[in-house]
Amino acid sequence: MITNKPNLELGLIETMLVLGGSIVELDAHLQRLERSAARLYNSPLPAKLRTAMEWAQRTLPLDRAARLRVAVWPASGGLCFSTEVEPTRRHVLDPLAGTVLRLRQATVAGGLGPHKWRDRSLIERLGAGLDPGEEIVIVDDDEVLETGAGNLFAVFAKRITTPPADHRLLPGVTRARVLELARSLGLHAEERPLKLAELGGATEVFVTNAVRGLVPATECGENGWPVGEIALRLHSKLGELWSSSARRKTSWAPP
Repeated sequence: MITNKPNLELGLIETMLVLGGSIVELDAHLQRLERSAARLYNSPLPAKLRTAMEWAQRTLPLDRAARLRVAVWPASGGLCFSTEVEPTRRHVLDPLAGTVLRLRQATVAGGLGPHKWRDRSLIERLGAGLDPGEEIVIVDDDEVLETGAGNLFAVFAKRITTPPADHRLLPGVTRARVLELARSLGLHAEERPLKLAELGGATEVFVTNAVRGLVPATECGENGWPVGEIALRLHSKLGELWSSSARRKTSWAPP
């Protein structure tokens, strides 16, 4: 059994989607990063971080989607930070046709934890040998927690279930948004422990993250699922929401 022991000195990362010159769910991502920085390093985020992020998002044409990565790490006198922006080949506005994941189980005692570590060495080791289209799914004490890159949802008789955001998994920004959207559509959505053995009885399984949005999973070991109606509906609604909120502020200018 593998145990999660990240190098805290490497700091934290946050990954966001840029659409139409705007960072999607910016406030929610910064709030999560701020909570982790306060908990782990007893330090606030650098004062210039938000301005640097907003400047970085405008380095691409408006018709290009991009992934923005922010890193913060401890140094003398506080936290340092860096930003990196690059085009992304797949994101929430892309059609779901042909875009699916196959999951491969990996057991990690205590899970990956509630922080998004800059040290990705454990994820890289667990993912060694994965084929294209495969992603690891983290299991602890026979409970499914999350994947190596997102939060996991399973559907049972039209009841949407996702593992609770306890200390063992990352409380995803997109996870929270999908739960909110599901309930606004009148769908039953719950957070509860999800046993690995239960997945065989699911009618749909899908994974959420900040850049891809929502992607169906079709296989994990001997279990298989179709791309279902609920995943398609939520993918569409999430895309509509993020697209409508991605508006460039033309009056903005760098300092």
